[in-house]
Amino acid sequence: MTHKFLTLNTASADDPLNFWKRVIQNQSFLLHIATKLLPTLPYQENRLLISQLKILKSLTTDLESALSNPAVQNITNSFQAMYHNVDNTIDKLTSLILIDNREKAAALTEYQLIPFLQEWLEDTYFWTLIYPDKEKMKEYYETEFAENHKNTYSNRGEKYLISIMIPVYNKLEYTKRCLDSLFRNTDLAKYPCELILLNDGSTDGTEEYFESLGITKVINLKENVKTMIFSLLYRVCEGKYAAFVNNDTILTEHWLDNLLTCLQFNPNAIMSVPSTPNTSNRQGMLAELTPENAEAKAKAHNRPCPYLWEERCRLMPVIALYDVDKVNTIGFADRYFHTMEFWDDDFSLRARRAGFHQILCLDTWCYHYGSISGKDDQIKYRTLLMEDCCSRQNMGLIPGKIIIVMIPTSYLTLSLPFHSNLRKYPHLSLIQASEPMFCSLKHSLEEWRKKVHSHSLSMTLI
Repeated sequence: MTHKFLTLNTASADDPLNFWKRVIQNQSFLLHIATKLLPTLPYQENRLLISQLKILKSLTTDLESALSNPAVQNITNSFQAMYHNVDNTIDKLTSLILIDNREKAAALTEYQLIPFLQEWLEDTYFWTLIYPDKEKMKEYYETEFAENHKNTYSNRGEKYLISIMIPVYNKLEYTKRCLDSLFRNTDLAKYPCELILLNDGSTDGTEEYFESLGITKVINLKENVKTMIFSLLYRVCEGKYAAFVNNDTILTEHWLDNLLTCLQFNPNAIMSVPSTPNTSNRQGMLAELTPENAEAKAKAHNRPCPYLWEERCRLMPVIALYDVDKVNTIGFADRYFHTMEFWDDDFSLRARRAGFHQILCLDTWCYHYGSISGKDDQIKYRTLLMEDCCSRQNMGLIPGKIIIVMIPTSYLTLSLPFHSNLRKYPHLSLIQASEPMFCSLKHSLEEWRKKVHSHSLSMTLI
């Protein structure tokens, strides 16, 4: 991880950023200790391990003063949440050492404590030293973002071919249905797979349910951290491919085989996604799928067929399979989209700009209930509207523009701002407000410019 904006300003002792730079240096020291602790867990004496954990606890407690810093009120709630998540993990780790459960202590250190500290450090660095300075943000995204969000397992793919990641925030009944369908319809013996479960501060018995499954990689957050969950999951993947699965889905027969076949057949594809109902971006199917008939209908349909692989500019990853090596070159989820809205649009844009393909596999049907976990926040906090403004700013888009995206397959994507009155633009009658639409490129770029300008709008190429 590189942090070029971390140097203290010694010329000005009163520089308010120096406070946060010292906080980040302390977080970096915590990460260093935790990383050195991991390989010693199998053989180190208990008293020495407890001594190291006391140091970790003391250093973490020293950072408590930052919780009352006024600057914390101007950023996301992730600093406070991660302070409590790290502190709680150290307490759990101490309890495991006291009962001499070295195996579980090692798993907790590698898959929870170390990723927690990595994300806490990066989050503090971004929100206090980078954002909202436009020049720093530009340099950060060009030189540090992908590097600091890499999956760093050097032996990735040797132990597992596929890592299956499932994040959960309450809604235990949906989680159980999802995992039941996973075990029914995934041939875990065919491919070396690992399952990674993340509990994002649930209060409905999810933690206890995960504990009962006996799965090694279970990440438990005491407090909800929203978008950070994607990076926490991604950091601990040991597979060559990473499958992301929302817990409000039903997986069907051959879902994983088909998505993997698509990625392996398309060497430049970064992700493949199945067709699911109750999903925006026209990723559904004509057939009427319900929770009751989804598996039966998909069983008859799910056969690999390249003619049904559709390249898209943008994909909603309700369920998705990623090529980890390719994701490493552009970074996974961007914490800028901290409410979890539009992070996937941002990923799609970065993937396109890097020249990667994103494939909708219409030969594969799965079921999606539709925003079961996120709907409450969308209504209560208006997260869709708030992040729409953020996404436009971060991507360099200005409300009121028509955005035209040129792609190699001779399509263009046109999108209008929310609540646009489309009747004013008869030549764009196929477009729906807030929903990108694919239109055949029947006119030259200059002809489109004339059409757009004649309606007093502007056009931006991405």
